[in-house]
Amino acid sequence: MQKSIGSDEIGKAEIGPEGGSIHFDDCFVTIPPGALNHPLLFKLNLQTDSTQFCPEDFVGITPVLSSSTPIQSHLPMIIRLRTWCRTKQENVIAYVAYMENEDSDIKILAQKQLKETGQYISFETEHVSRLFVYIKTLFIEKVEFKVQPELFFNRKGKFRCIFSLDDETTKKEVFSEMNRAEYSQTPFIFNLLTVKCGNQISIKISAESYETTQNYTFIPVNKNGFSISEDLWKGNRKVIEFQVSPLPQPQELLDIKFELNQNGKTECLDYNLLWSKLDFIDEID
Repeated sequence: MQKSIGSDEIGKAEIGPEGGSIHFDDCFVTIPPGALNHPLLFKLNLQTDSTQFCPEDFVGITPVLSSSTPIQSHLPMIIRLRTWCRTKQENVIAYVAYMENEDSDIKILAQKQLKETGQYISFETEHVSRLFVYIKTLFIEKVEFKVQPELFFNRKGKFRCIFSLDDETTKKEVFSEMNRAEYSQTPFIFNLLTVKCGNQISIKISAESYETTQNYTFIPVNKNGFSISEDLWKGNRKVIEFQVSPLPQPQELLDIKFELNQNGKTECLDYNLLWSKLDFIDEID
């Protein structure tokens, strides 16, 4: 029985002795025939930030899968969690961990070579309560992350460039945050970046009016660059904010140029933007 996901980020499905599967966001749960004696309601939740559950000197690399009540089966269930990092290095161990409840100690369910896991880390378990995967912090320099840059903007001339780990849950959280502010519903989206810890990333935005040749300056509200090792893998995203000056006039057509530099390699993108025609979310920041 395949479940459907709702806006509450919770996956629900009733599965009986015949077995079945649940698929939502970055998680797959497969229950084999004979694992259950009677129909059971699976109510599962995903949480992006797994690092808060990790021991000291470890960092989470998958979302946290948790169930509203502990689930026990007679046969191993197959769990797949999406990971947001890869490696070509040997001996980078991914630890599959579980907690029976919020107050219990972390226990290791399995160890995986991260080089061999691919996009999803799969494992088997007869018990589901809280599951996630982490690696030692000292391995951070050996892995690569997939990062999605998105550029949002508002009527006040603020631009937010948000770098998110390639994770559907994170992306939904980013949009939800923008949905609570006066920012555009549809951001400028850039190609996925492959980044390593220690890489320095900086961005530059400029704009010119097609009609008046007015140049617009984008002043960083915070720093316009960051290091992957100090920001992204600790918090799952990084936000760089700019303020445009002067504020564009209504009906003004702008040529916006965006430059992203990573360790000396620059990606340039151009956008045409009619200032008064932007589709904004009308809520208070």
